[in-house]
Amino acid sequence: MKISKQYVIREILGEHIIVPTGQEAIRFQGIIAVNETGAFLVRYLQEHDADEEELTQALCRDFEIDSGTARKDIEDFIESVHRQGVLFVEEKKK
Repeated sequence: MKISKQYVIREILGEHIIVPTGQEAIRFQGIIAVNETGAFLVRYLQEHDADEEELTQALCRDFEIDSGTARKDIEDFIESVHRQGVLFVEEKKK
């Protein structure tokens, strides 16, 4: 999975905000606030072509949480960004 490069994440007044750029800014005219975990996942997926297992390992390592909690957070995040139709996640290419 990888996040579309047409979205950037910014921290404004302590809030993590996902902002569309380019043509996506025309299609989706708004912003999305995410928590610290969501911000981490966006940044990670912008830099890495990762599957859910790699995301789980990264989340456990950086947030010192158990794998069950990490998997649930990742599932919720992916479901949310798909439902909103804002972030486009591609399947990992082999």
